[in-house]
Amino acid sequence: MSQFNLYESAGFTLVNTAFQVKQNLTALFLKHGFDATVDQFSVLAALSREDGVTQKRLSEISGKTDSNLTRILKGMEHKGLLYRRIGSDARNRTVHLSKTGTELYGALLPIAREYNARIFRGISKEETETLSRILRQLRAGLSPER
Repeated sequence: MSQFNLYESAGFTLVNTAFQVKQNLTALFLKHGFDATVDQFSVLAALSREDGVTQKRLSEISGKTDSNLTRILKGMEHKGLLYRRIGSDARNRTVHLSKTGTELYGALLPIAREYNARIFRGISKEETETLSRILRQLRAGLSPER
């Protein structure tokens, strides 16, 4: 029986790569003068596609846990990037981009696109599409262990 090598496993490589991408892109935002994290950018991106959603829906489309999203939203609300409204049911707050949030997203998007193009330079379009398809399949098969 062969021994499992964590450092050569696909799961470890995936997590490590995602961490490095987040760190590098956050540093790139800062280098361009923007105090924003990749987590905040992903919330801005989600709200730019689907503004005025409940926090639960935002959690689903941004890929954030409820507790992480709550923390991220508090910081973003403090910066004036978004605001929350109480719906007909007080438990169902909706989250909306502010003008400042929309402007920040517009400024960050070209930086993120350029970084994305740079990290996939040298990888064919077909390989990139295959990677995206495999990652979507992995994500679709994930469910919390009970």
